[in-house]
Amino acid sequence: AALVQASGSALPFADASFNLVCQNVVFSSIDDDATRPATACEMLRVLRPGGFVLGPDAARTGSLPLLDATRAARMHLLAQGARP
Repeated sequence: AALVQASGSALPFADASFNLVCQNVVFSSIDDDATRPATACEMLRVLRPGGFVLGPDAARTGSLPLLDATRAARMHLLAQGARP
């Protein structure tokens, strides 16, 4: 395994690469309103169908200990408009 440092709005991974995307207070740490949806879009892009987004972000979204398909709509709404 390798540690990769990259921008959350431009992840260097192929589509549907991961079963799990883990984030910890990412969205409350992004000040730029355009970067937040771009980051959500990238998380969804690299997530395999049926995968999970794991991680809390209480300041912006309430506590999301596990975001599965039933709550993925929140990520999709955040990701809307992220790409031209």
